[in-house]
Amino acid sequence: MNKIALAALVLSTTSGCFNGCNKKKEAEAIEPAPAMPVAPETGSAKPVAGEDVAKRFDQCWDAWNQAAWDKFKDCYTPDATLDSPGTGEPTSKGAQAIVDGTKELKTGFPDMTGQNQLLLVHGHDLAAVTLISGTHTGPFAGVTAMNQKVGIMMGQVMTVDDQGRATAEAAYFDSGTMMAQLAPAKDHPSRPPQDKLAMPKEVVVAKDDAAEQANVTAVKSMIDAFDKHDPKAFGDTLADDSIWSEQEEPKDWNKAETLADREAGWKAFSDIKMVSTTMWAAGPYVVTVGTLEGTNDGPMPMLKTPTKKHISLPYLAIQKLDGGKIKATWVFAQGLAFMQQLGLVPAGSGAGSATK
Repeated sequence: MNKIALAALVLSTTSGCFNGCNKKKEAEAIEPAPAMPVAPETGSAKPVAGEDVAKRFDQCWDAWNQAAWDKFKDCYTPDATLDSPGTGEPTSKGAQAIVDGTKELKTGFPDMTGQNQLLLVHGHDLAAVTLISGTHTGPFAGVTAMNQKVGIMMGQVMTVDDQGRATAEAAYFDSGTMMAQLAPAKDHPSRPPQDKLAMPKEVVVAKDDAAEQANVTAVKSMIDAFDKHDPKAFGDTLADDSIWSEQEEPKDWNKAETLADREAGWKAFSDIKMVSTTMWAAGPYVVTVGTLEGTNDGPMPMLKTPTKKHISLPYLAIQKLDGGKIKATWVFAQGLAFMQQLGLVPAGSGAGSATK
């Protein structure tokens, strides 16, 4: 656990993500990113179209990648907020605080970049799947360079104003995977560092049509089956060739593996349920924001004696449907927070605890 603890020390200050940690170190800007599309300044301002929201999001990531801080700051309203649910980090408040946190991160990972794989736009809401990759080659948080590559998928949800600037953003990722990549250990398997997108980039703007509403209904049926702990009903919502990808797990699951994991979870948490707070669709995709709630009152593979502790784990799920069935699922959550809330990992090891 020593290497993991060292990595946790590094990530305890980066777990505000690629978001603000209220740090004050400066970094030199290089070539500026392309100009951001905005709504007209005169006349009757027309809100940016969904395609322009996605374009601006891409250009903001270009600014982030290039350390073009003035351009990046313009991606947020002056009073914007940014959270990393499950990390225990405080909310970054204001565009400048968000920029300052990124500058600090770039000192330790100067080559870190983000590549957008999936962009979904629904009115003033946006969800994205982004690959974050880089190498720890600089001093950071008092830790010298570990010279290890990291590469993880991150999920983001945000609300934008009529100019496409973020007013509120939340970034979901698993800091435990980053820790394991920085300090590999055989007894802590994780996904290997990823540096290429898993699928061609896709941008989808919602139409609010009957097909999208049917997809939302299908996902609600999946959640209902999960909450009722009904394996048959849950399985019926998945396509036979479905893939379920939880980023804190070392590998993706096929349908049989997904069902096996669900049944094990229901045995370990007899009251476990998915509490969704936001759900919307864009084309074949459905975005869900919520929390996984339950009390550990049954055996688990890593713990035979129940802890009797309650977990409340924020998550972002993006699911792709085909013919009314869930074809692919990406879940973003803090696996480390799950372990901390059960008391299996000390609090403060890179992600926060939200136990009740």
